[in-house]
Amino acid sequence: MQNLTNLEETYGHKYRIDYERYINGKIVGRSPEYQQLMSKRGCVYVHSPTHLGFATDVRRNVFDKPPEMQLVQDGDDGQNYIFKIEDFDKLATIMELRRRRNLSESEKNRLRNIGEDSQFGKDAA
Repeated sequence: MQNLTNLEETYGHKYRIDYERYINGKIVGRSPEYQQLMSKRGCVYVHSPTHLGFATDVRRNVFDKPPEMQLVQDGDDGQNYIFKIEDFDKLATIMELRRRRNLSESEKNRLRNIGEDSQFGKDAA
């Protein structure tokens, strides 16, 4: 298999990564070809070693197509675009990708304490 961009390694520090769950009814792994960057408008996926794809999940025109994106499929349930990996940073805002949450240490500790005090904490049995 060709070297595919690993979305988690490349963009995982900034955006939320999800994985394709099933293909033909079988659970798939966490390899790069199954990684997705989720968006309010659809998802970004690895299309080829040089291109990423963006699949919208609605039929209506969700944005004015920038010149860097090429429409490759216009279906009943959405549209698929491809674009060069180098153009990702320029297009990320347009696609409205879900950002990764960055918590401070004090916020992590606060949430950890809340979890421990709940019915699902360490002492729950």
